[in-house]
Amino acid sequence: MKKTKKIIAWVLTGFFVFLFIFSGIQKLIGVKLQIKVLEDLGFAPSALIPFAIVEFVFAITILIPKTRKLTIYAILVWALIAGVLLLRHGQPPIISIVFVVVGATILWLQKETKIKRRSSLEI
Repeated sequence: MKKTKKIIAWVLTGFFVFLFIFSGIQKLIGVKLQIKVLEDLGFAPSALIPFAIVEFVFAITILIPKTRKLTIYAILVWALIAGVLLLRHGQPPIISIVFVVVGATILWLQKETKIKRRSSLEI
């Protein structure tokens, strides 16, 4: 991967880490907006803790190169489910769309194509 692509991928990964840690902390301390959003989507306030734990797990595992790809796929599924829930409740899924775009961009930037070169002597 070229150096520029690597830097952009790490910046976007850092953006994800920041968002998940920030959101997880908000859920743990019980920020009223977080409680209201979850209640509007049909969740009990007690759902804040499991959601916060999942967000912290995402923030940690996305930093580990061996688990990054799987974590991004999990984030994409998480964002798609959240987007559907938001749409069903008449709210725009803007954050979900941002998460899908950023996650897909990270996957694309980290995609390494392995080209098997043939020797000119091989026929």
